[in-house]
Amino acid sequence: MCYDLADGEHVSASLDEDQIRALEVIYWPGGVSVSVNGDFAVFDQQGNKLHDLWGG
Repeated sequence: MCYDLADGEHVSASLDEDQIRALEVIYWPGGVSVSVNGDFAVFDQQGNKLHDLWGG
């Protein structure tokens, strides 16, 4: 899933303890890639759920 964010905007993900231990984050100027095992939800900066995602 891709999200276009303006300056100052962010998203967050709700992860459990096991997912956090296996979390892989790769970033570069202007982008980020996050790899997570299992199901998780993504929220906008106001706390609204954007998507339920499945990380395998």
